[in-house]
Amino acid sequence: MAVPTTLDLWKTAIDSVDLQVKDRLAPTRTLVRDIVYEVLKEAKTRHDDSVKKRLRLPNGIIVRDVMEKIMHWVNCFKEVGDNAVQFDPGLCPKARSLGTSWNA
Repeated sequence: MAVPTTLDLWKTAIDSVDLQVKDRLAPTRTLVRDIVYEVLKEAKTRHDDSVKKRLRLPNGIIVRDVMEKIMHWVNCFKEVGDNAVQFDPGLCPKARSLGTSWNA
């Protein structure tokens, strides 16, 4: 008997839930790497704009600083994902290349 891969276990779990739960989970099928890339791209764009315009919020917070923090934590999230993927041999090769596609 073959050992099930991680992806097979996820498919088995999804197949075992009722239709209402499947419908609620359907919007979450967006790839995490796509969301992370978009957040990073938007933060970089806003950071560049805030540097040019020296933007501040009404309470004195410097927008550039906030965008730098967002970019820092998104990159930390990517690093955690890259390290976690190394320890799960059941993940597909595409998942292992997330780091390179995130840095595009």
